[in-house]
Amino acid sequence: MVRSRSEVGRAGGPAPRRTALVVGATGIAGEPLLRHLVGREDWFAYGLSRRPPTAGGALPGDSVRHIQVDLADPRATGAALAGLAEVTHVFYCGYQEHSDPTEHRRVNAAMFRNLLDAVEPAAQGLRRIVLLQGMKYYGCHLGPFKTPAEEDDPPVTTPHFYYDQQAELIRRQRGKGWTWAAARPHSICGPSVGGPMNIVATIAAYATVRKAMGLPLSFPGKPGAYKARRQVTDAAMLARAMAWMATAPECANQAFNIANGDVISWQQVWPLFAGYFDMRPGEPRRRSLARTMGNKGRLWDRLVRTHGLEPYSLDRLAAWSYGDALFGSDWDILSDTAKCRAFGFREVVDSGRMFLRLFDGLRAAGVIP
Repeated sequence: MVRSRSEVGRAGGPAPRRTALVVGATGIAGEPLLRHLVGREDWFAYGLSRRPPTAGGALPGDSVRHIQVDLADPRATGAALAGLAEVTHVFYCGYQEHSDPTEHRRVNAAMFRNLLDAVEPAAQGLRRIVLLQGMKYYGCHLGPFKTPAEEDDPPVTTPHFYYDQQAELIRRQRGKGWTWAAARPHSICGPSVGGPMNIVATIAAYATVRKAMGLPLSFPGKPGAYKARRQVTDAAMLARAMAWMATAPECANQAFNIANGDVISWQQVWPLFAGYFDMRPGEPRRRSLARTMGNKGRLWDRLVRTHGLEPYSLDRLAAWSYGDALFGSDWDILSDTAKCRAFGFREVVDSGRMFLRLFDGLRAAGVIP
């Protein structure tokens, strides 16, 4: 039975001092964040998402409640959040994918605005809002840019909902008792399945299909992308960083680049992937994953039956278009993480080992053979 925050306090000692609202709670960043918060005695959490939590996800338990609502609907959002007077911290990891750039920007900006419209009147004890952004803030998706990117670099001229959301946050915060912080990771790597930007599951699905076809694990991107320098961000580390950003006084009204702390290239880690899946590495060969993997659904369904895997469809498991974008970026994508370390968050993660650990997690969960 899921109990309220006050019931948890009566049954298990003093009530937690902080109550979080994690928006995007079933996503690649939100679910690890929720897991981190509910594993601590000083937090109670609400998880908000459009879709219900998956079996075995972070939501079941006495320290968390789930709210299912589409933030694109302002009326439904207001009704769903009207009673959350106890919320002290909001973590915004919400996101909706749209193929049309104008609609993509409009919807994501509107979702954030609708959330703030609902939370501000309800949560009178609000202390901080943590906004999840990313390296697109610096224009990494548009082509070569100044690296390593620093938090005070000016926005690029191409519009993006990151700028809309941050401007909305800054405007609303003036004169208020709460503050904000923004996290800017790149290529978040976590255990979630079904999201639009999950490179770990995409690589695992690609390798599994290629192995079943008797083919080597060739890199499916540009030769320049194979050699370009880049960073990735472990979702579990990002969760700890966002919790730190939410509670450290010095983080008020600040943005932070968050990455594992090392610099890699696909050329460096691709042989590790081939070894993990017991495959021969292949030479880089540019191919569209969306096109060449999009017709492998029946093969995947046979693998699911043969190996007794969880019944995910291939298209739900893998984000082929995201893989195409990532493997097609033949320029360095690097951020300077000195600021977060100077302010007090000094964790580092070995990116190669992280990938192998996350592959292990997918295998243990029965997602890949």
